[in-house]
Amino acid sequence: MANILVVDQDAGSREFIREILSDFGYCVFVAGSVADAAGLWADNAIDLAILDTRTVEHANSVSSRGSALRSLRAPVIALSGASASGAWDVPTQGVVALLEKPVRLQPLLSTVHRLLATPQNADAGSSDVAALAPRASAPRLGN
Repeated sequence: MANILVVDQDAGSREFIREILSDFGYCVFVAGSVADAAGLWADNAIDLAILDTRTVEHANSVSSRGSALRSLRAPVIALSGASASGAWDVPTQGVVALLEKPVRLQPLLSTVHRLLATPQNADAGSSDVAALAPRASAPRLGN
């Protein structure tokens, strides 16, 4: 299954996303900062990244670590507390989707599945998220 990196300063949000995606069989790495995430995507083949815009904005404003985001070669889902129709600036390149916080289950799953089902990331599985069911034996990562 795909490797997904979740970067969010809010431990509750990143653990919620990790738990949901792990239940659906994805291998999920989590980081509370861009600096922590840089090592994860350097050491692992990341297929999709989910980045909180506030975490990334903070990294860009306090250090050059934010520039490390440019080395991420995976599609990015941006998480934002601002409405999708509101005025905000995505602080990184590669953003292909936006999810509003608090993250809701169905939009999260449908967006992740849609992005991973693109030709360059195609999996042999069904493209219908409703057909997916949580796997009781999904691996839990301590990351």
